[in-house]
Amino acid sequence: MADLRKTENFLIKAIRLGLYFLLLAPFVISQNFFYPFVHGKVFYFLAVSETVIWLYFVLCLINHSWRPRLRGINFAAFLFLAAIFVASIFGVNFERSFWGAWPKMLGLFELLHVFLLFLILGALFRDERFRKNYLLAIFFAGIGLSALGAIQSAVPDFLRTGWGGRRVGSAFDNPDYY
Repeated sequence: MADLRKTENFLIKAIRLGLYFLLLAPFVISQNFFYPFVHGKVFYFLAVSETVIWLYFVLCLINHSWRPRLRGINFAAFLFLAAIFVASIFGVNFERSFWGAWPKMLGLFELLHVFLLFLILGALFRDERFRKNYLLAIFFAGIGLSALGAIQSAVPDFLRTGWGGRRVGSAFDNPDYY
């Protein structure tokens, strides 16, 4: 029983660490891809989120109290995902709906990851200390992106975006997202 409790504590810490690592996704820029400001972020997000999802799955097997409850906003998010899934099935191209367009990579596959992370965060946000620390980390990640934007404004070629310094896009390249 004590070993199970140690495993549960380890899984909770690993999941929390993974959720903190997810906050670094907006900073990822990979010049190895055709869309360096999109694909690196998406692949990083998918790799870290799948690790977190599998760790959470194991945690739920060990202790059923960590299972998400499908009430309220969780149920509304599930209905939204179900509606997107039905629309994808009856759409023109299910494969494109599932994987998304190559430049954006936002399809049902990524939305499923976001939904599962939403459930995981909901379960872990029961701990007020973690909730406050995570929201603070989100704030500091935003400050970091703003700092990158301020540097890019002063040094237009800082991130070598396609805008040539005319508009600040920070680590997103697209000023509309920034």
